[in-house]
Amino acid sequence: MSRILVVEDEPHVASLVTEVLRQDGHDVVLSEDGEVGLLIAEADGTDCVVLDLGLPGLPGRVMLEVLREQGRKLPVVVLTGWDDPEHRSACLASGANVFLTKPFKVTLLRTEVRAQLAIAGAGEGGGL
Repeated sequence: MSRILVVEDEPHVASLVTEVLRQDGHDVVLSEDGEVGLLIAEADGTDCVVLDLGLPGLPGRVMLEVLREQGRKLPVVVLTGWDDPEHRSACLASGANVFLTKPFKVTLLRTEVRAQLAIAGAGEGGGL
């Protein structure tokens, strides 16, 4: 079972993403704040992060940059309402593995999370 951190401050989206990933058999941890999300991601055991950009406490892109500066290679799936080329480019350049926009298709989120976990070898000690 993979441990997925969902960092999302919109209650409806957080609930949907959490439920979908739990249905897929993942252990899901939810944070509604970027600072708390970063602390959770820095702790051992997180295999993948689903990350919103517009967060209280610490913006999602800053959280992503800090994780990459620390050398953490865990997959990060950005899930945001900011659908413009500048945000997409900046996030991918900062180390995001996937950039999805809201509204999103649940099947696409599931597929991307599974693919990123497989690439990272999550469950085989490769998630961090």
